[in-house]
Amino acid sequence: MKRKSLKVSILLLSSLWLLISFGTVPTFAANEWFDSYGKIPWEDERAHLHNFARFLQHDPEMMGYIGYNWRNNAEFKEMKRRAIRAQRFLVKELKIDKSRIIIIKGGPRDEPRTVLQPSKKGLPPLDFS
Repeated sequence: MKRKSLKVSILLLSSLWLLISFGTVPTFAANEWFDSYGKIPWEDERAHLHNFARFLQHDPEMMGYIGYNWRNNAEFKEMKRRAIRAQRFLVKELKIDKSRIIIIKGGPRDEPRTVLQPSKKGLPPLDFS
């Protein structure tokens, strides 16, 4: 399982590197997310956050939104803690300015998830429900 996650992470990072290297930055439709994942191990989540940070570092005019969803009250608390942990990691370890990372509470869903989404500064808050 870890080997597969590592391969996926390497593929994601390589793809982002190619996009940045050639000067093209992807755009996202209203129904697409930059990245989303469920309750995964911290080691795997860090790979997602590294990828997100690289994207944000490429364009200082981008805000980084961390949205979270849950199934029940117990998961609500867990997913909120995970979003806060992700924000701290982006700020303290990956050196993204704290003012650029916004946590948004989504809403109940069939499956818990964390969503990472960049958006230009000045646009209205995103809907993670």
